[in-house]
Amino acid sequence: MSLSLIMGAPKSWHLSSQYSERYLAHFFSCSSHGSAELKSKGSYTSVPWTVKLDPALQDKCLIDLGKWCSEKTETGQELECLQDHLDDLVVECRDVVGNLTELESEDIQIEALLMRACEPIIQNFCHDVADNQIDSGDLMECLIQNKHQKDMNEKCAIGVTHFQLVQMKDFRFSYKFKMACKEDVLKLCPNIKKKVDVVICLSTTVRNDTLQEAKEHRVSLKCRRQLRVEELEMTEDIRLEPDLYEACKSDIKNYCSTVQYGNAQIIECLKENKKQLSTRCHQKVFKLQETEMMDPELDYTLMRVCKQMIKRFCPEADSKTMLQCLKQNKNSELMDPKCKQMITKRQITQNTDYRLNPMLRKACKADIPKFCHGILTKAKDDSELEGQVISCLKLRYADQRLSSDCEDQIRIIIQESALDYRLDPQLQLHCSDEVGFACKTGYAQSCSEKFPLEKSCLLSLPSAVNDLVN
Repeated sequence: MSLSLIMGAPKSWHLSSQYSERYLAHFFSCSSHGSAELKSKGSYTSVPWTVKLDPALQDKCLIDLGKWCSEKTETGQELECLQDHLDDLVVECRDVVGNLTELESEDIQIEALLMRACEPIIQNFCHDVADNQIDSGDLMECLIQNKHQKDMNEKCAIGVTHFQLVQMKDFRFSYKFKMACKEDVLKLCPNIKKKVDVVICLSTTVRNDTLQEAKEHRVSLKCRRQLRVEELEMTEDIRLEPDLYEACKSDIKNYCSTVQYGNAQIIECLKENKKQLSTRCHQKVFKLQETEMMDPELDYTLMRVCKQMIKRFCPEADSKTMLQCLKQNKNSELMDPKCKQMITKRQITQNTDYRLNPMLRKACKADIPKFCHGILTKAKDDSELEGQVISCLKLRYADQRLSSDCEDQIRIIIQESALDYRLDPQLQLHCSDEVGFACKTGYAQSCSEKFPLEKSCLLSLPSAVNDLVN
């Protein structure tokens, strides 16, 4: 961050808050002897000093600037570089960079280069919050929400994403999140610093309170609302979910090297290549899908592709029932083909494992251990059962041994699978050759009457399906 950077800010953006004034004061107090002192340090003589840094930054970050940022010579790059290496910095430098980043999160208008790059987006989508005397994090939130608008230019998008990645290092760097949840964090998540870990801690508490139907939520209402904003923002780019990103780095290189970051494209690519993924990545993707199925609003791609269809068919649906509503309207003549295709993808995923179908899991919670115990004992926590439990329940459906709630859910699955063979994982597993040759459309079972199927394929077709189709 440089003095010239700040002085170059458009006049329409004013550094208004008391924190911004303090921040400016640091820069105006920066004297010329600071640069001379820096140049005299042997460890940093190779760095061209084109800007004046905050005195505290000069004093505490000499070694780290030389170690990590010697090639960052353009205006504003020094602080960005230190932010990128925050976890590697010595304690004194890390504290200073953290404080400056915290100030930025409150009033991003300090970042004049970013503001200049984002001017078209600000004028078109964020002018109301940009004109506020005190920013309080609203402007950055607006830029994040509009990051994929057609008017968005590359420099602005990169700058906004960089700020998001920096925010993940410490929850204090997200001003609105910090202000809404600081008391909740102190009470429920003490000693947790990284934003992603704080989000997980708080969201787990909210989920547990909801599942246990607690009379009072432990997480305050204002924190729950802002927590939702943070959760939704994190779904847009895999790099904003560090554990998932680290687990899948090699898989991204192997299977998604041509896919761009953002718009959840990498995550969708990993889902489509799930069977080929490394064990650790596969486990993380499975857990992600389990979370998304429980709360479809966190499924960024589904929400983006089906945005208009949700407005048309599901305006009253809450986040938990969104996918169910879309499934019920999938075959409407008014359904958008791209949305229909995405709904089918999610149905295929759900049918690979009962744990990915919350409604089935709830309706059959007594039936599954009663009738399918043998399958459960061999199951792993975070890998698919390839539809074995659902096939088990289909057989019990034919015997009329299921509870009424479970029976209703299995009936729906059988009806859907009869109309689209791709929704039956066992059929796909054992009958891929036959189905691929003869059954690309229509009823899968009717194909077996016309074409000879392997024994393993026939065994994968429960009598319940026969009864339904007949």
